[in-house]
Amino acid sequence: MRHRLVHGLRGLGFVALLAMTACARATPSPTPAPTRPPATPTKAPPSPTPTMTPTKAPTPTPTQTPTPTPAPTRPPATPTKAPPKPAGPPAASPTPVATPVAVSLPPDFGIQKSAQCDWAQAQCTFNILVTNYGPDTQMGISITDTMTISFALVGFGGPGGPICFMITPSIIRCGDRYPQSVPHNGTIGMGLVVQFPAVPLQPFQNCVYLLTSDANPQNNHACVTIVPPPPTP
Repeated sequence: MRHRLVHGLRGLGFVALLAMTACARATPSPTPAPTRPPATPTKAPPSPTPTMTPTKAPTPTPTQTPTPTPAPTRPPATPTKAPPKPAGPPAASPTPVATPVAVSLPPDFGIQKSAQCDWAQAQCTFNILVTNYGPDTQMGISITDTMTISFALVGFGGPGGPICFMITPSIIRCGDRYPQSVPHNGTIGMGLVVQFPAVPLQPFQNCVYLLTSDANPQNNHACVTIVPPPPTP
């Protein structure tokens, strides 16, 4: 049965092939269409050259810089106070060393006075002697000489080149022009010569005073009493 079926299929295929060949022979060839000459291309007119119009550049708008927002400020931290350390034993204070200080002691002068008079000339010379009893050397002296009667100063002198002048008819003031150095227990002298209008009829007193303040004012003045001779009958 199977063999017959195969054989039948092969016969059908052969018949179909013959039919297709006959159809191909009976179909006429198509008539070709007439050919047209190629058209000449028309040249397009040239395009006009465009004119370049300058374009104005836009003015740049200034950009505003944003203000930075300040960062929040923190309040300063309060320092933590360290607890006090326990007090230890007190430190020993250094023993102060005494610095010797040179102490200048006040001066101490003493003054003496004597007188010699020439009554024939109605003159008297007064000698003044100043002694430095103080511990330090001193420079020069100044004095005031007074009398209880009027007189005139006619002369003066001494190693310090004293300058003397009358400040009233009965008072003389003197000071050294060239102050002399007077060491401890040293002396310096001065002399005054005065003229009286006439021989005094009564005794009078002459006193001298040191103008320098010192530690012992009790010996800073000296006085002499002058007794003139009695008048001649």
